[in-house]
Amino acid sequence: MLMNQDILSIKIGGAAGQGIKSAGLMFAKVASRSGFNTFDYTEYPSLIRGGHNSMQIVISKEEIATPIKNVDLLVALNRETLKKYLNCLEKDAGVIFDEATNTDSLEFKAGGNKFPIPLSKLAEEAGNKELFLNTVALGGLTALVNADLTILK
Repeated sequence: MLMNQDILSIKIGGAAGQGIKSAGLMFAKVASRSGFNTFDYTEYPSLIRGGHNSMQIVISKEEIATPIKNVDLLVALNRETLKKYLNCLEKDAGVIFDEATNTDSLEFKAGGNKFPIPLSKLAEEAGNKELFLNTVALGGLTALVNADLTILK
């Protein structure tokens, strides 16, 4: 894992129904099975249907008892996630987003790292853009932090 620091905070966000929680739990499982401590929580609006959801996963070599405010890596499945959380990023944070997302008028932090990935294109090639978007984004995240996916076997 990419653990150049004592603690790594990752936020995955998107529209309700995009599999935010399942992607977050899968990544937390990879981190946990790799020997790290994890803390995760889900944020969702009190709506019957729809809205914006996010999940934050905090990874550390030490025990974690609470979430932390700022985010080191943001995985944005839609533009709303970028708009909502760009201000919560650490100055050198990374942002994974669909290269097809219109990022005009969005202010990325100076010194941050942008990782535009063809998420929707790859998800569509996998057979279902809506169903696989979170999985493709999770693949980008695991590659970025150099996680060992064989640990899930």
